[in-house]
Amino acid sequence: MFRGSFKNKLRQYAFNQLFQAQVAHADYQEARSRTADFLAKGKPGQPAIGAYFRALARWESCLLNLQIFIDVMNRMKKEFKDERVFKPGDGTPEQRAYDIATTIKHFGSAVADDRHDESDTVPMWLSNEGLRTRATELKFVELAQHVSEVASAADELQDPKSLVEAK
Repeated sequence: MFRGSFKNKLRQYAFNQLFQAQVAHADYQEARSRTADFLAKGKPGQPAIGAYFRALARWESCLLNLQIFIDVMNRMKKEFKDERVFKPGDGTPEQRAYDIATTIKHFGSAVADDRHDESDTVPMWLSNEGLRTRATELKFVELAQHVSEVASAADELQDPKSLVEAK
């Protein structure tokens, strides 16, 4: 139960972040399950392409919801004069996850504007270590940590008074 409450735009930001965190976490769990399903069903020379696409869809959704969470968090931090979640190009897992989400989000326009390579069949794919685009890699363990940090931030948002007390 809230011990306090956010007012005005901060309330909007907090509720949006709670929603994005929950969806990202659910997508993360489902993506892991669907990836395991793909690995179990696929065979050399006979990939389980439908299972692969179902897994990719959940990973994409997870990353897009994490990106929205970060955008809203950055806006909320601006209200408190805090730093952004990451600095552009800093190489952190948060920044790389954000960049992959941007690639996913703009893939259709890249194809329409002929700004893609012929080998770019999908905006992101799975590797043995994690998620990849042509320009960016994010290890599964890094994404797991990022999802965990977002969940912790969402937990803190449920008690606005503790955030004020921490300042």
